[in-house]
Amino acid sequence: MKTQTIIALKFLLVMTILTGIIYPLLMTGLAQLGFPSKANGSLIMKDGKIIGSELIGQKFDSTIYFCRDLLPLVIILFLPELQTMDLQAIP
Repeated sequence: MKTQTIIALKFLLVMTILTGIIYPLLMTGLAQLGFPSKANGSLIMKDGKIIGSELIGQKFDSTIYFCRDLLPLVIILFLPELQTMDLQAIP
C-alpha cells in the first residue's frame, strides 16, 4: 500500500510538471514563433505606444446582435415553424 502511494505521488508530480509547466511553455513558444502578433494579443501600436487591441470593441453590423432578448433569435435560428408567431405578445 505504501509503495502504491509513493508511485501515485511521483506520477502526480511528473504530470503536474508536464501539464502545468512544460506543455504551456511549449505551446506559448510555438505560438510566438508561428503567430507573434496574435500570440501577443493583437495589439495596436501608435507612435510607439500600445493603444489597444484589435479584439476589443469589434464592429457588429448585423441587427441580430441588438435584439431585446434572445427569444426572437432562438425562434429565427432554431424554430422556423414559429416565425409567424406574434413576438410582441410574449412577455
